[in-house]
Amino acid sequence: MRKTEPARHQVLLLSAFDDPHRCVSLGGDEWDILIRTARQAKLLGRLCAELRRRGVLDAVPDSVRAHLDGAYGYSLHRKHTALGVLWGLELVLNGCGFPLVLLKGASYIAQGISTSDGRLFEDIDIMVPKDSLAEVEDRLTIHGWRTEKPDTYDQRYYREWSHELPPMWHSSYAMELDVHHTILPVVARAKPIAERLLERAIPVVGSKFRVLSPVDQLVHASAHLFYDSDFQGRFKDLIDLNSLFVDHSSSPHFWDELAREAKIHGLARSVWYAAYFCMAWLGTTVPGEFFALLGAEAPGRFARRSIEFGMTALAFPLHPDRRDFKRPTSISSVFEARALWLRFPARILVYHTIMKAIRSSMPRTVRSA
Repeated sequence: MRKTEPARHQVLLLSAFDDPHRCVSLGGDEWDILIRTARQAKLLGRLCAELRRRGVLDAVPDSVRAHLDGAYGYSLHRKHTALGVLWGLELVLNGCGFPLVLLKGASYIAQGISTSDGRLFEDIDIMVPKDSLAEVEDRLTIHGWRTEKPDTYDQRYYREWSHELPPMWHSSYAMELDVHHTILPVVARAKPIAERLLERAIPVVGSKFRVLSPVDQLVHASAHLFYDSDFQGRFKDLIDLNSLFVDHSSSPHFWDELAREAKIHGLARSVWYAAYFCMAWLGTTVPGEFFALLGAEAPGRFARRSIEFGMTALAFPLHPDRRDFKRPTSISSVFEARALWLRFPARILVYHTIMKAIRSSMPRTVRSA
């Protein structure tokens, strides 16, 4: 496997998050590239938050500070929008006799952890027991939530094979809602135990919601990036993982528990990659014993190099000055195929690929009819 070296704009982005103090010595041209690269990666607000957390923000040139402050302000706007959706959901789902567990960004807000600071929130994810999906959907529909996937094939895709209902929208909220019953598609090769995730979820003080336990948040975020994605534009997911390690890893027995739960859910390899890339690219402190605890689940040299190659080639945003530059089609195709192979058994994958090809050749109005 040929090694891919990070490009200059990638190095600037990595350095800014690995050690924000290095930003103090950046020249005007470097700031220009860094700001535009971070904006493409949807990380400009996160960069502002990280510079502030490390006490570097006041040393940033005024012309740069304006961009950072603007992005941070927009992240606050999205955070307030998310809080509005959560407030509405609490009213709609009041009295439910089953756990309502917040996932990903919504759970970071609810916990008030640094992972939420400056993050650009795009949707709300909640998880409920599978046998409660119908009640949740009925309540949401009565109160104005609608699916944006009316197509018959899309409905089958979500309801038979996926881990969530079709995405839902409400005219009063500028944010999508995803209702999950587990954390990976039900037909995926890995079978995380949804009941265990729900049982271990912890209450949010002053709320009807729960959040996944700290280590389960890491397991979920690792699976989201290293199992259920093709890496394209997903560097921000690695920043989330890095922040979760910072927020949670000081708890006693954290690393032992993380290794144990990752194995139980069949996601030890994804967690191994998460710890490895956060340590290698972002300077996260990971005890050597942790990798030993994962033992036989660790990837071999070729597998690790392959994922490293894919992450370097695909996860970062494109250089902001190279508008005509496209990601290597052959590389993106390989990692898209990997994600599909992990997500679907062969029979469904063939059917899905054929349907996708047919649908892509049809006008959108016909597909939605």
